[in-house]
Amino acid sequence: MVEQAKAFIRVKIADWAESWLLNMRQEHRASGRVLNVEERSAFAGYLKPDLLAAVRVVEVDRIPNPPFFPSLSQFSLPAPWDFSSDPGLSVLDTVVLSKPLIPDGRWLSVLFHECVHLQQFQALGITRMVSRYVNGLFDNGFEYRKLPMERQAHELQFRFDSGLKVFSVEQEIETALLNGAI
Repeated sequence: MVEQAKAFIRVKIADWAESWLLNMRQEHRASGRVLNVEERSAFAGYLKPDLLAAVRVVEVDRIPNPPFFPSLSQFSLPAPWDFSSDPGLSVLDTVVLSKPLIPDGRWLSVLFHECVHLQQFQALGITRMVSRYVNGLFDNGFEYRKLPMERQAHELQFRFDSGLKVFSVEQEIETALLNGAI
């Protein structure tokens, strides 16, 4: 019975998260801009042209926390992090960036990280992506840095920032999926 309750909680949180993400996309997508020439040029080779064409970027002062975060306490769970102190959020094809939280000279780096998540969404779809993200939270003690999706995005961001050989983000994600790493 305990395992059934845990499974129910995971599904409930995944449903809340998916609804919130879809609402964030709906709220922001229409006011988003396409990637500019510098961004497209910097990401060429890393990201497929169709993804680069689909991305919309929205700048906000602050990303709000999901309205369901206070409800997590009814399951004796913590809020996994504070979005208001996070520089970015990605959903499907839209990136919401909190410009005041992005350090000088780090715009492309943060945007690249978020585009990795967009590629993850393309590979998995929203329901599978959110489910894996939520399961990652439970499986890793609600520690953001230990989430497989975040670890991969940070690793690829580091490689991008380091100026190493250009790599396909899509291929890196497909390989990680095949290996069960994300």
